[in-house]
Amino acid sequence: MKARMVERSSSCSSVNAKFMSWSLPTGHLRSQIVMCTHMYTTGTRAARAEFASLLRRAEHGESTIITDRGEPVAVLGPLGVTAPTIEQLISSGAVIPPRRTADWRPPTPVRIWAGTRLDQALRDLRG
Repeated sequence: MKARMVERSSSCSSVNAKFMSWSLPTGHLRSQIVMCTHMYTTGTRAARAEFASLLRRAEHGESTIITDRGEPVAVLGPLGVTAPTIEQLISSGAVIPPRRTADWRPPTPVRIWAGTRLDQALRDLRG
């Protein structure tokens, strides 16, 4: 089946909802993918004139495609959420900094014979 575009007027006013469906090989269920996009398109001249309103749209999570002579050249939208750094997490109190700051090195391995009881080996190591 071909993809089709449908104008939604309920909760997503003037938003294009793209419905794509395809049939799978015989014996499988038919599947349907639904994707609701919030894209507004404007030309460069209009974008210059209404730049403040485009910034407000971006602030509210909407993206705008800016075109030059009908060809899309840029997208103006909200910044992506970046993961906080360890320093930011420590300063906010979300994590506790480590007590040791030196590089961790594993202890030297200890050879024990097969059949040795572990509690005996640990007692010997700890003194």
